[in-house]
Amino acid sequence: MTEMVVAARAPAPAAGRWGAAPPQELLERLKDYGQEGAFAFWDELAPEERDHLIRDIEVSSHIKIWPA
Repeated sequence: MTEMVVAARAPAPAAGRWGAAPPQELLERLKDYGQEGAFAFWDELAPEERDHLIRDIEVSSHIKIWPA
């Protein structure tokens, strides 16, 4: 007989390049404009989605934090 494990929630995605929290510099800048909600679902994003979000925010706000 095979044991089946059922989780109440899917495992969290790997932290990736940005870690478990959005980049602090970018978060502070967005707070200045009341836009910190852009990171509301950060914990649910895959690492690739986090990269896309950061790049989109950088392009639209001209803030560069992407590592070289």
